[in-house]
Amino acid sequence: GTRLGVIGDYPEGFDACMFTHSELSELFGVDVEEHNLIAFLDGVKELDDDVAAVHYQERAQVFSNLADMDRGVTLKTLKAYEAMRRLVSERGYAGLAVRCWPEFFTHYGAAACGAIALLNENFIPGGCEADVHGVLTSLILQRLAGKPAFNTDLVDIDRESDTIVFWHCGQAPVQMADPENEIRATIH
Repeated sequence: GTRLGVIGDYPEGFDACMFTHSELSELFGVDVEEHNLIAFLDGVKELDDDVAAVHYQERAQVFSNLADMDRGVTLKTLKAYEAMRRLVSERGYAGLAVRCWPEFFTHYGAAACGAIALLNENFIPGGCEADVHGVLTSLILQRLAGKPAFNTDLVDIDRESDTIVFWHCGQAPVQMADPENEIRATIH
C-alpha cells in the first residue's frame, strides 16, 4: 500500500534510475505516481515568498551562515520544499523522487538538493534524478533504523588523504551532521 511520487523523468544515461510500475508493485507492493516536472516548477514559481518564511527561520537556527547565502535563491529552495511537502501530503506519498538536473537550474533557478534534504530530515525519503529505487531504498533504511536516510553515490576513495567523495550529498538530512562541528550552508 505504499505510494511514492516522482516528479519528472530520469536523465538520459541514468539507466539505473529506470523503473517499471509493475516490478515495483509486484516486488514491493509500491505504487508510483508520476508528475510533470515543468508543470511542477511552474507551480512553485507561482508560490509567494511568504510560504518560505517559516522554513527560512527554522533553517537560520540550523545553519550558522544562512544570512551569508543569496536570500533569493534560498527562498526558491524553500518554496520548492514547501511545494514538495504539500504534494506529499495531498497525495499520501511515503517518499518523493525528483528530477533535478538541469531543469531545476535552467527553468527554476535553484537546486533541488536543499528541498530534498528537508524532506529527508522530516522522514519523507527524497531523492534526485527521479531515482525511485533510491527513494524506496531510503524508505526501507529509514523504517529499519528509525532515523532519516538518504541515497548517494560513492564516486571516489582516496586512501592517501583518507577522504571519500559522494555525489548527491546535498540532500543529506542534518541529523547526520557531526554534532562536534558547526553546520554551514554552501552554494551548489
